[in-house]
Amino acid sequence: MTYSSLLNKLWASFGIDFCLSPTRANSGTIVGNFELDFAEGEIRYKTSIDVEGDRLSSALIKQMVYANVTMMDRYLPGIMSVIYSNVSPSDAIAQIEASPSATPEQDSE
Repeated sequence: MTYSSLLNKLWASFGIDFCLSPTRANSGTIVGNFELDFAEGEIRYKTSIDVEGDRLSSALIKQMVYANVTMMDRYLPGIMSVIYSNVSPSDAIAQIEASPSATPEQDSE
């Protein structure tokens, strides 16, 4: 399991609309999901792989870590624009998902 995280307690002051934005974003993510930790003020992106019945390889780990960092990198500007630029969470997610971006599958081709 791999996590990317942003520790910023300011997001908690934005209320339920901001808290729903990771749920909105999760529908556009690959191989993982966003989580909120209300106690710590942390936003995380989690990826994991199941290797039961197989073996863990460096290629699998590389793909999992790359997907994790890519998705946090893709959504981080939107998160920051909500916190610091008064952009609504739904507008931030829409802007992110409307822009073309490479996925790990596209990069490896």
